[in-house]
Amino acid sequence: MSFDLLVEAPDPTARARVSEAIAGHPVEIHESGERVCVSFKGGTTDAVVRKVYGALVGLAARYGYGLFDPQAGATIDLGDPQKFPPGWTRSLTFADVRRMTKKGQHLELLGALSRVADVNARDRSGETLLNVVLADAWDKGPSARASNGQLLARVAEDVTLELIARSADPMLRSSSGAIPIWWAVVTDADRLVGAILERLDTAGRTALLEEKFRGGRLLDVARSHRATRAEKALLEFGA
Repeated sequence: MSFDLLVEAPDPTARARVSEAIAGHPVEIHESGERVCVSFKGGTTDAVVRKVYGALVGLAARYGYGLFDPQAGATIDLGDPQKFPPGWTRSLTFADVRRMTKKGQHLELLGALSRVADVNARDRSGETLLNVVLADAWDKGPSARASNGQLLARVAEDVTLELIARSADPMLRSSSGAIPIWWAVVTDADRLVGAILERLDTAGRTALLEEKFRGGRLLDVARSHRATRAEKALLEFGA
């Protein structure tokens, strides 16, 4: 989905000035009457929006133009424009995601995954995004529930599967060696176990199933945690 900013200027040179001010940035520019529309494509990063917005604010202040954000239905206060347009929804960083998962807001996160800036991000300690989504749900306890009443662990599984669909690497390990499939087994997330193992070739799958983790092989971990669904999925893949 695109995002627009409108430069309001009854000035025939406005488009040229706008083009010069934001040259080199991945935006589209077109005129509509006395307005110059600057459009950002879906997936545009916060950094690009901030730079272009700052350039437009400076241009508008210099030449007496108006600057309008149609998403917010608001004219920008050039004396106090803030860092981003009022209608812009900022991307979610690793820290933003972690704040949500620590609060058990996995259902809310599921609805905001398109805003996650880097699905393969790590934090300062080297922990991965997929691991914390599952680990934080587990820390709430096996009976913890999301805001819709669904088991939190199942929503965490949904979040993780969607992150993988959005190119998160389920084989990415933390600096300590932790890997999402271990958490998938512990949380009895059989769909996630299957999705990860399906991605591997025979040799890779065999190596992962034979690897010794905290608590033993994955099948041992499943049995010790009474994760019956995960155990069944592991057995189906030759554990």
